[in-house]
Amino acid sequence: MSHLPEGSVFIYCLVGQRDYWKNPGNDFKKTLKLSGVPTLLRYGTPQKLVEEECFKANLVRMMFTED
Repeated sequence: MSHLPEGSVFIYCLVGQRDYWKNPGNDFKKTLKLSGVPTLLRYGTPQKLVEEECFKANLVRMMFTED
């Protein structure tokens, strides 16, 4: 979190039970276009890291330091 720009907001959100997540019509898949968990996204942009990408510090740092 130390690499986030000042004033950043970090939201941690659970996607529900497995049955809900597996439903292709769930709100997370429809609204946010999520395809896997965990997902780290920069809201309002197409930037997102999915599953294994979330564990690569260089990708996470790049996501929050580039405009």
